[in-house]
Amino acid sequence: TRGIVFQNSVAVDAGRAWQNHYGSCAAVYGAKEATFRNLSCFAPDQNTHDCYDGSNRGATCNGCLGIIKATFRADYSDSIFTFTGNKFYKLKRTERSGHQIYDF
Repeated sequence: TRGIVFQNSVAVDAGRAWQNHYGSCAAVYGAKEATFRNLSCFAPDQNTHDCYDGSNRGATCNGCLGIIKATFRADYSDSIFTFTGNKFYKLKRTERSGHQIYDF
């Protein structure tokens, strides 16, 4: 797939649904060309102790804005990915009565 543009989006605590065993605000699986523009990513502390992507020492578990995944036999040898104008923030959150409270 070519010419995909993701822009003007906000992602918050992307790994929450998977207990932060995964967690990047943008992920690519098999595209040939994509642009990520003006994304705001709010992520909690990086999970370095039980991240399911151990080969990167937890960098893909809340430690990055985006990741290009080389799974499912993806071949990115002629792919182009552009990241521009994006922002990455440390997320401040607490939990009360089983609910996440976010401080932006």
